Amino acid sequence: MKKVMTAYVNALVRQGFLHMTKKGNYEVASNHVPLQTVDEAFKRDAFLFH
Repeated sequence: MKKVMTAYVNALVRQGFLHMTKKGNYEVASNHVPLQTVDEAFKRDAFLFH
């Protein structure tokens, strides 16, 4: 599961949705509507995996 989540986060970084802070945390890089569930994140970002 760790590899899957790491690949997912890396894909979001490459697409410009996330960026890493100086503290090593990830922040949303744009003004997207906040997500409530992981399922919502998968649905919104599904185009990354076509």
